[in-house]
Amino acid sequence: MQRVPQPKRVLRLLGELHDTKSTRELSSWTLNVFSNVIGRDFAVLTGFGSQGEMRSVTLADGIDPGLLPVYAPAIASRIEQDLPGLRWMVGKGAARYTGRITDLVSQSQFEETALYNEAYRSLQMRCVLGTIFRTPGGGMLSLAMGRGGRDFTEGQSETLRVVSQHLEIAMDRLRQIEALTARREAGEEFARFEALREMDRWYFTAIDAPSALTLAKYFGEPDRFRVPNVIETCLETGPVSSLIAALDGSGWIVKTMHRAGCQASVQIEREPAITADSIDLLASLTIREREVLGWIARGKRDAEIALILGMAPRTASKHVEHILSKLSCETRAGAIAIFLGT
Repeated sequence: MQRVPQPKRVLRLLGELHDTKSTRELSSWTLNVFSNVIGRDFAVLTGFGSQGEMRSVTLADGIDPGLLPVYAPAIASRIEQDLPGLRWMVGKGAARYTGRITDLVSQSQFEETALYNEAYRSLQMRCVLGTIFRTPGGGMLSLAMGRGGRDFTEGQSETLRVVSQHLEIAMDRLRQIEALTARREAGEEFARFEALREMDRWYFTAIDAPSALTLAKYFGEPDRFRVPNVIETCLETGPVSSLIAALDGSGWIVKTMHRAGCQASVQIEREPAITADSIDLLASLTIREREVLGWIARGKRDAEIALILGMAPRTASKHVEHILSKLSCETRAGAIAIFLGT
């Protein structure tokens, strides 16, 4: 049996997904277009905070919003109790989980749970197929689709698995774009650019049109802007992340710098964007801890950071513990807020 049915249809769906222009449009496409292709009676997107608390619930069009007072409290209170395997997998560092509830427990066992009887039964959702993945800041986003009749097929589950990976990437990209747009609309000045090293020289390219305009305004032509010497010096010293450095006399600071071999990405900001307290706190971190914090801010878990930086998972976890302690933060979200200067 072909595990992913109609590959051309899947490719078309991925094209539509990546054509969405906002998180709201992407959420609507997921609930009202993609889930209908899978074939469902009910579909809901649920956002969870870093502590597992429910933050948002969005129903597919045509579904009675009066069902929310029944569904939302039951999901929030029962999912961890009745499906601990799901939360355990995500909580232990898994980037995502996709599948049917019957992949975790049998149908008869599921129908005996309070989760089914308090949430899904009233919605006539006897069978459930879903995906859950982590979001930047340590939260989670889940898509659940339900049917009252026959269970979802392996092919439909595999189709969701393929699409969910792209959904995670697209949602993260659109959130970053919206956050950057909001900051620019609030009057903040910053620029992001990429660096490429060829023949002992670094070449720099603005990552988006607003960055190109900002770089042209302060540092020369958009395609040939003059990079302050401190940036090239830092790039030459080796892999650097979460670097905080003043660009002498320019009124700008290097907010983040990530290098991998001959490629790097850099973000610079006007100095008021970061408070003196934030700079003092970040200065207390070692270079390695700043590097780890930079990846935390990009939504990576300990296991992923360990893989990226070539260290043991336990070592990465220890770095995270030291970072939270030095920054006097209880959560990763608090450390990210200091890192971002918010």
